[in-house]
Amino acid sequence: MKKFITLVGLIFTVFFFKANAQTTCNAEFAFQFINGNTVTFTPAMTDSVLTQHIWNFGDASPVSNQVVPTHSYAANGTYSVVHTVVLRTPNGTPVCTQSFTRVIVIQQAPPCNLVVDFSWMPATANPLTIAFQNLSTPLAATDSVQWSFGDGSSSLDVNPMHTYTNAGSYTVCLRVKKLTTPGTTPCLREICKTVIVQTHCNMVANFIWHPDSLNAQKYCLQIQLFH
Repeated sequence: MKKFITLVGLIFTVFFFKANAQTTCNAEFAFQFINGNTVTFTPAMTDSVLTQHIWNFGDASPVSNQVVPTHSYAANGTYSVVHTVVLRTPNGTPVCTQSFTRVIVIQQAPPCNLVVDFSWMPATANPLTIAFQNLSTPLAATDSVQWSFGDGSSSLDVNPMHTYTNAGSYTVCLRVKKLTTPGTTPCLREICKTVIVQTHCNMVANFIWHPDSLNAQKYCLQIQLFH
């Protein structure tokens, strides 16, 4: 009697699998860049514990059997990623096998070695006008440059000139961003400095002198300051 019950249970299990289990394979997959060289792969089939996943990332690294793997590539280049799925019955018998290939391009940005700096000098004719010089290195024509002059105004020029309304102390900031590949980490640096803006100094210094009337060996010195 016990053997009969076991046999009936086995027949029911096999019948239930054949009636309800998926019998076709779909190896298609999508991918998403986590950063410049790290990619997450998501297969179309993720709902069956009887599905075996085999991932070949195209860079000679070991294959992965994870359902949703994340892989980091060591170098830029074009890689053919092959995903193979094998659907099996509960006793391990293969039902179907399918492979699907996608080509991905890795374009990892180079290290950000940007150093941002600037200098400034007031104009001779009008000290409220300041000439700013961008000293950032390395600086390319494709770089994005943004100045903030501390008085609510800004500029996108590489080496701008700015005229302040009033003398005073201003925090000037320069931000430079390198042109990078979409999906990679931006290379951006910023520096802020305090710039003192002054008006013309119209003071004229002068002095006069004359001998002391009581002692010819002494002289009287009178300093004069004119605004």
